[in-house]
Amino acid sequence: MLLNLDQHAWMGYFIATPENCKETPAEECNPLQETLELRLTRTVGEGMHEDVHLTNHTQISTRVKLELQFEIQFLAREEVKEGRKQFGDLTQDWREAAVGVWDLLADYRAEHAYSHQGNKGVAQSTGARGCAWRTRHRRRGIPKGN
Repeated sequence: MLLNLDQHAWMGYFIATPENCKETPAEECNPLQETLELRLTRTVGEGMHEDVHLTNHTQISTRVKLELQFEIQFLAREEVKEGRKQFGDLTQDWREAAVGVWDLLADYRAEHAYSHQGNKGVAQSTGARGCAWRTRHRRRGIPKGN
């Protein structure tokens, strides 16, 4: 189930049964009775923030393999509907922010020639240090690859 909570907030709510659901006291695999709950919440403002919550509502211990895949894209609002207008270079790097906590830093750099009302030149979008183009993804554990 996907919910728009506000103009700038979104939540996804998903349920499933654990693989070992027959070990529960009810000995059944009905997701309404034996539930693993995944809740994703996302807010967008000055950047984007996403929380991932996985909760075991069963009476047994279980193992879950959770993989989140994402793609970093730097798109202007009009590019979402009208298609890509600029193409640049995206670099990504995992850095350890604290013991066992990793940040994914992404930088995007692009340039394009322009001619508008007699003005000509090259416009540059840069992901230099401290610029709004920098994004951060935090996760616990050791990153597997870039």
